[in-house]
Amino acid sequence: QAILESVNGLKALSVGRVIVVNNRQHLNALGVILQVGVVSNDAVNRTFTALIICEKGNEEVDQKGEDSTALPHLYNTALFVPEGRALQAHNSKITFYANSLHTVQKLKLQEISAITVKTLKVIPERIIDNYNKRLQPRDDPPGQAISTATQELLRLAEANPGGMATLDPVNDFQLKSVDVVEGSMRLRVLQDSLRDFNCIHSPTFAEQVHFRGCLIILHSLYF
Repeated sequence: QAILESVNGLKALSVGRVIVVNNRQHLNALGVILQVGVVSNDAVNRTFTALIICEKGNEEVDQKGEDSTALPHLYNTALFVPEGRALQAHNSKITFYANSLHTVQKLKLQEISAITVKTLKVIPERIIDNYNKRLQPRDDPPGQAISTATQELLRLAEANPGGMATLDPVNDFQLKSVDVVEGSMRLRVLQDSLRDFNCIHSPTFAEQVHFRGCLIILHSLYF
């Protein structure tokens, strides 16, 4: 919430910013912000329309799940890369067919797990309009604007398999309050501990235990 209420935070969460999305549909998936929705100047209740890379067949939101927050898992920064992508090397350049490897969705703040240092040049209106038109029962290919943005997201994910650099609340957003500084330090220590954690008594420990402490600290910093 402190970040969202700050001038630097609002500037960062703007059109073109590359984000990491985590919810019940996406796990560490890169996305780029296309629109920011404001409800009565309430920063906490802002919504973000984003283009997100996804696996083929996972383009639509599961309406059955009411909780949009991410499923609990051990701290992991490895970025999602679609297994079903079609890559083709041509003249030393990598091209790919983005027909089914992206989706456009409206996100809540809690679904943005990281704000990266990267921004992309996008044409939001064209991307959203093209995606909505292709929801109709036709076999139209994606437009250039949406294909280019999706390709850039995929390239970023492949170039940074272990995760992208993210904006720091203290150093980048210049938030100097005691609560934010202490929370940022606690989060960094917890992340370092979880990164190499291994339970010798249970090989499925990561799936059985919910690390709520990490999520609570993340939410207190960002939301």
